[in-house]
Amino acid sequence: IDMADFLNGFVKTVMDETIREDYPHIRHPALLYAQIKEVVSQGEQLYVTLQVLTEKGEADETFPLIPYVRTEISLQAGEIVVIGLLYGGCSPYILGRCLNDIK
Repeated sequence: IDMADFLNGFVKTVMDETIREDYPHIRHPALLYAQIKEVVSQGEQLYVTLQVLTEKGEADETFPLIPYVRTEISLQAGEIVVIGLLYGGCSPYILGRCLNDIK
């Protein structure tokens, strides 16, 4: 291994660590498609389970199902919504139904 390869590897490691710790929100798009898998009503409050989708509308296996997402939007299982992951975390906020054909 020459010095240039070592330096490149070091810089990559430091950048990956910095992004993971300080800027996790840039690892994923700010807005994502998600499919409603289940709707549960508790009193007047609605909770849904979300499956994050790829840009092509397929299940994104890098995300697990996200249960108990509170919403005020009347949704049904199977509908596609647009979500935002607030501050790079895994707390999704449902912006609304997807009006575009994503498939």
